[in-house]
Amino acid sequence: MAVEESAMGDSQYYWISYSHTNIHEEMINDEHRTKTYKEAIEYYCKDKVVLDVGCGTGILSLFAAQAGAKKVYAIEMSDIAGFAAYIVRHNNYEKVIQVIQGRVEDIEVPEKVDIIVSEWMGYNLLFEGMLSSVLTARRFLKEERKEPVMLPNKCHLFICGIEGNEEYITKRKTFCELYGDMDLTENLPLMEAVIKDIKENRVVTTRTVVADLNLETMVGDEVNFSAPFEITVTRKTEMSGFCCYFDCFFDHHSILTTQPGQSTHWKQTLFFLKYPLKMEMGDRIGGIYVCKQNATNQRNLDISINFSKNNVLYQMNYFLN
Repeated sequence: MAVEESAMGDSQYYWISYSHTNIHEEMINDEHRTKTYKEAIEYYCKDKVVLDVGCGTGILSLFAAQAGAKKVYAIEMSDIAGFAAYIVRHNNYEKVIQVIQGRVEDIEVPEKVDIIVSEWMGYNLLFEGMLSSVLTARRFLKEERKEPVMLPNKCHLFICGIEGNEEYITKRKTFCELYGDMDLTENLPLMEAVIKDIKENRVVTTRTVVADLNLETMVGDEVNFSAPFEITVTRKTEMSGFCCYFDCFFDHHSILTTQPGQSTHWKQTLFFLKYPLKMEMGDRIGGIYVCKQNATNQRNLDISINFSKNNVLYQMNYFLN
């Protein structure tokens, strides 16, 4: 049965969407994502008490148990928790893994934990708003602990310029077909970000970090931020927009990257300009990147990219939902 978001709370809709197996299959089949987590868990979780926040089908909890974790508490709000419990029993890990259904903000864990594992990242890193729940789970960490205590423990969000705008042209054509000759994209106050894998050769500038998150020390309101950036054009081109992607660090052991050319289920987030800008090699683009949770639904993002080129100011506003 289809579930309309408007008919229920934002969080309820979010949890119901994760009750279905198809979304979990997509994540598990993401080879780069799954392999990176498995390697980090094998390295850090032996003989540890582990908390898996948002365990889904329980794959990361299974990795921890297989790595020799002393105990694993697998927290999941959606009804997929029942399936996770079945998977645990089927693999004979019920003495090691305890599945707890509920919001991490509301539940209690029987003991303090050594390390928190979570695959909380959404599109453009912060979409879906799950990070605040992961940060809340830090109250279960032991006071005396060795780093890292969270996997991943650091994340970087990058921005760069790209060429090619076939995705944006397709959207404009759709509006024209629906509304005749009137191209509504010319007057839209907000433009929709596009989620798509792109190849490395579409990147036409240097890259820079606009968000540097330390999950072990950050506070919840850091998910709303503004950051200055400067990038340099690397070849003569027509720049069609910006691309954002993220890297997640598992201390010094491994990196999960979603950069152009690396296929993951997160893909990259593309922010197109209304018209491409001609660029020469060496041109500098300076601006401000602003990311805020949507006031109506905090799992969605409102993003502004304000930048200048040749003393001309461009102000672009986007939404991601």
